[in-house]
Amino acid sequence: AAGTQEPAAPAPSSAAGPAPVAAPSGAPSGAPRPAASASTGSGKTTVKPSAGAKATGSAAPSAGARTPSASASASPSADPNCLVPLKGLSAGDKPDNPILVPDQNWTLQTSRLTLNHAVLMGVVKVQTPTGTKRVLKFVVDSVDIENLDMSTLEGNGKTFHVKGAPGSVSTMRKGPVTMYVERMSGHLSKVLGLPVPIDLGELTLTPDGPLPQWLYDLIGKLEIPLWLEMTGVTAVQSGQFGGTLKIPGMRLYNDDTPYVGNL
Repeated sequence: AAGTQEPAAPAPSSAAGPAPVAAPSGAPSGAPRPAASASTGSGKTTVKPSAGAKATGSAAPSAGARTPSASASASPSADPNCLVPLKGLSAGDKPDNPILVPDQNWTLQTSRLTLNHAVLMGVVKVQTPTGTKRVLKFVVDSVDIENLDMSTLEGNGKTFHVKGAPGSVSTMRKGPVTMYVERMSGHLSKVLGLPVPIDLGELTLTPDGPLPQWLYDLIGKLEIPLWLEMTGVTAVQSGQFGGTLKIPGMRLYNDDTPYVGNL
């Protein structure tokens, strides 16, 4: 496509942040990178094409390593879709992440995202090289990602992409996978074992909310497993730990499209 160019040869990143994959020269360490330069440090998730080669990452932090920092205290509501702000929830005194996450976030776009045995651990802080961020913490056993497109902003203003083949389903296995989410939006299509109104429309999750009452009520409870499926998903993340990621037909490229994680 016009404006598309091959990424420059990767160079070691200066940041110590746990990236889902390693980044090309000039890109922040939280960006997706070609597998040839993928870091294999503790807790990091790396990525490779799926044709006989899988990316591997070491074990993720345990779901029980940190308890949620706040309990839901809103009055019971007859409307489970009533919106509740999260700004009052404490993120805790200490950062949750075992190693630094980069200042530059990265974004996953997918036509369908399935989180199997997902536990919402509440609002936490993560440490970056220059400060901290409030994020939502999820711990998930496995993930299915339809039409995967991971991207981040490069230092030269280009958007760097790691993309799966059209119509493919990328998978993350050998969890748990810990996700530090700045923002996740999409249409909730399935929830196993939890009654949800069918007319929710687009749902947006952020550490400052607001969240629907039924989801807010889960924050502060330990290890409440949910099987969630969302469509039309955009997930902006500070970092991700653990798991084995397999991307069928993986492509790496730069383009001039605006980076959605900063919009």
